[in-house]
Amino acid sequence: MPWFVSHEHIILYPNDLVRETRTTAYAAYDHLETLYETKSLHDEDYYNTLHAKIESLGKRINNFLKIVELKHNTFDSSSVL
Repeated sequence: MPWFVSHEHIILYPNDLVRETRTTAYAAYDHLETLYETKSLHDEDYYNTLHAKIESLGKRINNFLKIVELKHNTFDSSSVL
């Protein structure tokens, strides 16, 4: 059962949101690692800065997704429209 209808009337399912968000976040991390390992990104300080930011963002995304997973059954979709 969908729990959110956007202003464009696109139905968003919680499981899809969680899966797609995790996949995208992991891909960003993996891509950064690949760039550094292949020396396409050779500035170690810049790599470390980006790595720290991605790690911080990943923690925030995980916290958000935990809330989505816990609360999606109690969401009142009538409050969105």
